[in-house]
Amino acid sequence: MPSPFSLLLLALGCCLAAPGSTLPCPTDIPPGLSTVPVAGNIASAGLGLDIRQVQGKEDLATILDRTEQQWRAAGHAVRRDTAAGWQVLSALGGDCLVTMQLVAQGSSGSFGYLSRGRKATAALRAITPAALGVPLPPGSKLASSVASNDDGRRGVTMALHSSMPVPQLRQFYMQQLAAGGWRATRAHDIDDRQRGAGMTFITAQRDRRQISIVIWPDGPSQIILTAVEAL
Repeated sequence: MPSPFSLLLLALGCCLAAPGSTLPCPTDIPPGLSTVPVAGNIASAGLGLDIRQVQGKEDLATILDRTEQQWRAAGHAVRRDTAAGWQVLSALGGDCLVTMQLVAQGSSGSFGYLSRGRKATAALRAITPAALGVPLPPGSKLASSVASNDDGRRGVTMALHSSMPVPQLRQFYMQQLAAGGWRATRAHDIDDRQRGAGMTFITAQRDRRQISIVIWPDGPSQIILTAVEAL
């Protein structure tokens, strides 16, 4: 299933297509749900995010219908969608976006995530691959980016597309990381016979920074890059 980050972006696109509310977003946890923090002080698509795991004993329809009625009664712009098996309910306010995504759990329970997004701080927006000394292939296109600054670490995870073939990308990163002072650089290739293609894993370290890169062919080459720095 898609991650809470990817579904938050989906909900953002859905909600921003509709007229927004000038009211602030809902702040209370919807009734009938217990929550556990998942991530805070992260940013994606210009939004600073707080994500909580939620769980309830009631069925999906009961929780979603009740929450939608409450949000609409409060004057919020509400959107309801379905994506990859998740039921997604979003409320767009004047300065934020709240998204609740749920799936059925067991015979009657519900499980999912509650995400709140506001404009990311300048400190979060400043966390980029360039700021961490990580090179990007020339001509690559950004699909998504999530930055974080939490638990004594800052980092960024990016999904990229590139027209360069996987062997050329492997060579690019091995050369660029070496030139940039990265050490303990390793590359490992795995053949996926089922897909008839291979994947390349690259890892490296520099001072308090670590980088991991996964590359595989799928039309254009796909790249998942994660860079983390301990503060």
